[in-house]
Amino acid sequence: MAFEIVGQRPSTKEGEYFRRRSMWWAPLADYMCKVAPEITDQCESWQTNEGDGLDAERAAALANRLDVEIREGRCERYARIHKSMQEKLPEEPCFYCKGTGTKESAPQIGAGDMICDYCNGSGIARRLLWRLGHFSVENVQAFVVFLRGCGGFIIL
Repeated sequence: MAFEIVGQRPSTKEGEYFRRRSMWWAPLADYMCKVAPEITDQCESWQTNEGDGLDAERAAALANRLDVEIREGRCERYARIHKSMQEKLPEEPCFYCKGTGTKESAPQIGAGDMICDYCNGSGIARRLLWRLGHFSVENVQAFVVFLRGCGGFIIL
């Protein structure tokens, strides 16, 4: 499943569209809600594709807050903690490729011809990793660029 975040009144090319698979969007949305609840509270459905979002004023305020988090190192610290939590999860054969390292095209699961992006071709995955998803400072930075040019957004 993917989330498509669409700019309402984009002023830049980057502000038109931001797309992430749920494993990347969910932790980003959680992070934003933790560090800026007074800004993000206008949007009630961060984890659904129901068309909720933020207006231009709140999108700009969120970009500013995330910039501060990045500059002051708190975002990097959060990323390290997130990675540490992932590393503590037990390893097991990858569910998506059945431990082979290669998978079929979505929505199918099982062995196939494509390198499995869930386990990066290793055939081994951390149990319940999908619940934590992937978090990176670079993903936050990319969303800041989107926010600066989107003029408000909706989540589809």
